[in-house]
Amino acid sequence: MFISILILIITILITLLELPHIMKSKLVKEGVFFLLILSLGTFFSILLALDIHFPNPINWLTIFIKPLSNWLYHYL
Repeated sequence: MFISILILIITILITLLELPHIMKSKLVKEGVFFLLILSLGTFFSILLALDIHFPNPINWLTIFIKPLSNWLYHYL
């Protein structure tokens, strides 16, 4: 639990250091992208710190690509 709070504190510090510069430069799209990526990274870091397992995205990709691969292999 302590690590999760530490991750949140570090995320807040990064946001406080970087976001004002991005907004002063009027880079709104970059600011939104920055917050999105930082939020995703924070979310997955907290899940990892709390030892909560989540599925690997490569496994999802394999489920969708495998039938196509088999079909192509059959015809080649």
